[in-house]
Amino acid sequence: MIICPYFKDKVVYIVGLGITGNSAVNCMLQSHAKVIAWDDKPDNVSHAQASFPAASFKRPEELDWNHIDFIIMSPGIPSDNKAFLFARQHNVQIISDLDILFLAQPDATYIGITGTNGKSTTTALIGHILQSSGKQVQVGGNIGTPSLALTPLSKGGFYVLEVSSFQLDLLAFMKFNVAVLLNLTPDHLDRHGNMQAYINAKAQIFRKQNSQDDAILSIDYPEMQPLFENLKAHTTIISAANAADITIKNRILHDNINSLQFDFNEMQTLPGKHNEENIAAAYSTCIKVGISPDVAVAAIKTFQGLRHRIEMVSKYNGLVFINDSKATNADAAEKALLCYEDIIWILGGIPKAGGITSLAKHFGRVKKAFLYGQASAEFASTLQAANCAYVECKTLESALRAIKSSGLKGVVLFSPACASFDQFKNFEHRGDEFCRLVKELFIGS
Repeated sequence: MIICPYFKDKVVYIVGLGITGNSAVNCMLQSHAKVIAWDDKPDNVSHAQASFPAASFKRPEELDWNHIDFIIMSPGIPSDNKAFLFARQHNVQIISDLDILFLAQPDATYIGITGTNGKSTTTALIGHILQSSGKQVQVGGNIGTPSLALTPLSKGGFYVLEVSSFQLDLLAFMKFNVAVLLNLTPDHLDRHGNMQAYINAKAQIFRKQNSQDDAILSIDYPEMQPLFENLKAHTTIISAANAADITIKNRILHDNINSLQFDFNEMQTLPGKHNEENIAAAYSTCIKVGISPDVAVAAIKTFQGLRHRIEMVSKYNGLVFINDSKATNADAAEKALLCYEDIIWILGGIPKAGGITSLAKHFGRVKKAFLYGQASAEFASTLQAANCAYVECKTLESALRAIKSSGLKGVVLFSPACASFDQFKNFEHRGDEFCRLVKELFIGS
């Protein structure tokens, strides 16, 4: 667990008591700060009160804001929350859990990875390469383990952190030694308001970098072009299609910095063109922190992939089951659709802006779609307009039962293209349920 002496005797208000918020409460108490916390969900408050009796719990309007030194906001807290308003009115410093980690562990090397899609896979892959190279590594952030639940590292250790746009919006102190921006496509516009605000949030990963640091970006996204003008770090350009420092196309990686070439065609994990981008980013990052190209490539080829991201679950009676629960938007689902033919597609949940209209060009790969959740009617309309066969189902379980009784053969691709919160706690819970149901309804029958 991380302890940060910087906050000793400081009065800290923590808003949001999910996994990240609870790790912040624990860290601040162990750091001998005075902790006040709150969450708009009563169950979260009750759980935290039982877990942390040394903390106090007050609503934003109950505080004396003139005596608050810092406010730590969990990434999921909406920007119109009262706590934001009060903090700004009283000039209270807003920080994130990543800032605390940075202050607590100043001698570590920080690698930050963001982007609309692919950041979890790239984060895990970078961690795998560094661990395979014998480095001290902790992997966390938005990928699963909160930054303040990671283990302290001695000098020379690496924190490899997936960072969301929500987290980047909150950063105050953190500086990344290596900052990776994979891609930019519309997402979370309900939170950010418009695409430019979303881009601005993502660009915060390069904030505070200087000429001693490294920035790694793709040139394959027009939205990213203006960002190059303001970078102070040493820049490495990657691409899946164009001339760049590191280019990968048709599973061949060209390291044009070191005049090297590597073939990934025999690698069975990390399928699809989108994973070429992830491989290029991870390779570039590890080269920048001193891993030799041959060692990096050997480690990449032993990577088994990420849970819930184009994960092969099982094969049964002419069906191949793929868990892609991490596809929470259309752009992420597109990556999975491009990996297969003869697709039996399960999708649904809480739709993002634009729905699945951008995926119509790939509907020819789909034998039949099985819809569930809040998005069902909207997605049915899109599929009907494109003459793509579909069935509306209420739940994930009913969708799988319908597939079982249909007699269809092919790839059962669970790539929801939606947020999970209508029927599940998160995408991990959603993916675990898919795997459980496949075992129960097919493999166990």
